[in-house]
Amino acid sequence: MVIKVPSIGDITDATQLGRRYRGKYIFHACEGCGKTRWVPIKKGIPESVRCRVCVHENHHATGWKCGRHIDSNGYIHIYTERDNPYYSMANVDHYISEHRLVMAGHLDRCLQSWEIVHHLNGIKDDNRIENLQLVTGIQHKQITVMQSEIKHLQDRVIALEAKIVLLRGNIGSYTDS
Repeated sequence: MVIKVPSIGDITDATQLGRRYRGKYIFHACEGCGKTRWVPIKKGIPESVRCRVCVHENHHATGWKCGRHIDSNGYIHIYTERDNPYYSMANVDHYISEHRLVMAGHLDRCLQSWEIVHHLNGIKDDNRIENLQLVTGIQHKQITVMQSEIKHLQDRVIALEAKIVLLRGNIGSYTDS
């Protein structure tokens, strides 16, 4: 059996590589270090021209803020190196949610996947330890439902107070005439 070694520019289907994502891949060399690898093709061009190591090194060289970013839900995530004691909490891209990292540091242990860190004031990027509470999934759901009900009732009170002010204004106009 002869195993064909790929050459730069070879294109194959994802299934031939055992990848779960469909589409075409090209055998490509990193522009930074020259390391070869299979890269997905998007709109006819390689998806990335640098490997993760070179991208990471380039970010550090250009003043990259150590991998801190905010996701579409408003949560802050921190890039974590493998030698970090909390690395086991990181996702596949080496990021940990900042609120989970703050709580883990406060407790001096890694959090379990089922442990949820709740923001008491509801502001997702306010990761001060005094604003965080460690809860279970059931407790978090109960807290969320109660906070939603409280918010609804507060809005109702404001609407009723506004209605009272309007009604008092209308009554005053009848008594003035």
